[in-house]
Amino acid sequence: MKYNVCCLLGDETDEEQLKHWKIDAEAGDQDAQLLLGQHYLKLAEVDEDLHGNAKLAVSLLIKSSKQGSEDATKLLMDCLDKELGQYIYTALHFINSLTDFA
Repeated sequence: MKYNVCCLLGDETDEEQLKHWKIDAEAGDQDAQLLLGQHYLKLAEVDEDLHGNAKLAVSLLIKSSKQGSEDATKLLMDCLDKELGQYIYTALHFINSLTDFA
């Protein structure tokens, strides 16, 4: 992983790092998608725009998971356990599609 994840450990994500994650995630970078998904998930968990951030988190985590990120897949399963709004169905549908091929 080429990113400095220290900003995930604090209360705030460095705005410059966030900008880079967004650019790289849009370009399809699996690690950036995972880290940005984690960032939005953290915001959703503290009820900061719960539905908007949960939607972004699940979308990014699905993209990262599709590229083989086991961490993203685990986080998607955590989303199901935490019942994050209306986006549970999206995560559940994706997880089920993975197990259909196992």
